Amino acid sequence: MKATVPCSAPSGASTGTSAAVAVALPGALDWLGGGGLSNYEMARGAQRVETDLLGQQCGIQDQIASAFGGINYIEMTEYPHASVTQLVIAPSILEGREDRLCLFCTGISHNSPDVHSMVIRSLESEGADSPVLRQLRVTAAQSRDAIIFGDFPASRTYRSGPSLNY
Repeated sequence: MKATVPCSAPSGASTGTSAAVAVALPGALDWLGGGGLSNYEMARGAQRVETDLLGQQCGIQDQIASAFGGINYIEMTEYPHASVTQLVIAPSILEGREDRLCLFCTGISHNSPDVHSMVIRSLESEGADSPVLRQLRVTAAQSRDAIIFGDFPASRTYRSGPSLNY
């Protein structure tokens, strides 16, 4: 079977469009067939389309975000496996936040598989105890807490620490 999905989002804009399509199309077919796939199965299947079928380096977060929807805390336990906790955010915390979000397109695209390859190359010698990965884990937990408690000014302090150079 072949499907063509028209999209006005520019290629390489970092909006997770390929993951969204890779989740939505099989998800719609599953729904039409009576359902049965879990969100995890849809996310994993979408990730496998990009890695196995298309031969691309690919993360898992975009597929998980598309399959689960909402605001989630994703803990990547061992690639490509993760645990997903849906965050329940008080409406008063979210109120007006969407009105302040903007997406800017610079017209400069990137190739996600190339970025993934660079990240893998730069981290593979360091392993799971990499200072960069440790800082990402800490920052993810602090960001989770900031959104749960609506402490957005505090989240600005989480940006320090080691950085990964591409």
